[in-house]
Amino acid sequence: MPGGGYAAQSGTSMATPHLAGVVALMWSAQPALIGDVDTTTRLLHQTARPLPGGTEVSCGGIRALAGSGVVDAYAAVQAALTVD
Repeated sequence: MPGGGYAAQSGTSMATPHLAGVVALMWSAQPALIGDVDTTTRLLHQTARPLPGGTEVSCGGIRALAGSGVVDAYAAVQAALTVD
């Protein structure tokens, strides 16, 4: 956060840069994956941890489904390293 603090945030504006960073780590670790969106997506889904409390969340009073879980950068990079 501005000034060097931390805060809890949610939503796609917070998730997208984190996920993009994990993809960059995966592609850096395994260049064969560069541009292979299908395999990259599959690995991200396979290595994501379940969302605490399930996948239903409240968004503006509306119950909705949320994502595929919590991205696990370490597991995603390790999975990327197994791709030939």
